[in-house]
Amino acid sequence: QETSAYEYRQKIVFSDITDLGAVNNFPLFINIDASNAGFWNAVNTGINPRNNVAFTDANGVSLDFHFEKFESTTLGDPVNNAIAWVEVPELVTDGSDFIYMYYDNGNTLANAENEPATYDNNFKAVYHLDETGIGTRFNSTQFSHDGITGEYEGDEGVLGGVFGGADYFDGTEGNNSIDQGICVGGTQAGEICDVTNSNTCEDDGGN
Repeated sequence: QETSAYEYRQKIVFSDITDLGAVNNFPLFINIDASNAGFWNAVNTGINPRNNVAFTDANGVSLDFHFEKFESTTLGDPVNNAIAWVEVPELVTDGSDFIYMYYDNGNTLANAENEPATYDNNFKAVYHLDETGIGTRFNSTQFSHDGITGEYEGDEGVLGGVFGGADYFDGTEGNNSIDQGICVGGTQAGEICDVTNSNTCEDDGGN
């Protein structure tokens, strides 16, 4: 991504992180809330605000990222909040490492997000659970391990996660197959079930 097209950049320093040494290919959680007024005032001038953002390492090398959430509006009561996941090739947790966030390219560039590339081959499944209703829970990685809901009634998808979405399992409804949960078939281990009071889980035929 050509950074010269961007008007602004912000330095994001990794501080208050437990010292684990160097961590490779780490998807870093970044929250851009309404208090970052300079960012939102700049990106909200365009038709597609999320197209106005890119991330690089300290040397200017583009980093893969995607937005889990990007809520942007200037109408009525402004709602400005974004959650980004940025893959950092090497994260040094001694408080000295940083990346840059570039923004406001005048809507001259295409969207720079690359969701599958944000997670390396070691991540078989990442679910942000921002879906609602009884539909599929989508996997953000390069692998086709989308989750199929079981015994959902449509009100399980909630916005009250620690950061982002979550699903609520009441642990009371179900049948002899699965009691409220998410089935993921076709993983290397055969299948994954993240359920409450599960007995069995059918393979969904994924790869």
